[in-house]
Amino acid sequence: RAKSAITGQKRRVDVALLFALAEAAAGALGASRGTLFADEVFDSLDEAGRAAVCPAMDELAEERCVVVITHEEALDRGFRHVTKRLDVEHGKVTER
Repeated sequence: RAKSAITGQKRRVDVALLFALAEAAAGALGASRGTLFADEVFDSLDEAGRAAVCPAMDELAEERCVVVITHEEALDRGFRHVTKRLDVEHGKVTER
């Protein structure tokens, strides 16, 4: 259990770095805030970790498009700004 907690905390740091690097890159280039892609960033987070990261993703989604790719079906309930949910299974895409 202790190893799981350490892994979860490390993953939260990874997600924070992802956000910070996206902001720094845009700022350095003088670019507008573009789309942020988060591919499986929640895979090692426990419930407390998801509860901490989802509000940050929501805040980012107020100013830009945020695309979250995940296998966590219940994850979209943690976001306020979900406008589309696409399920991909065996090459078939369905919208929910």
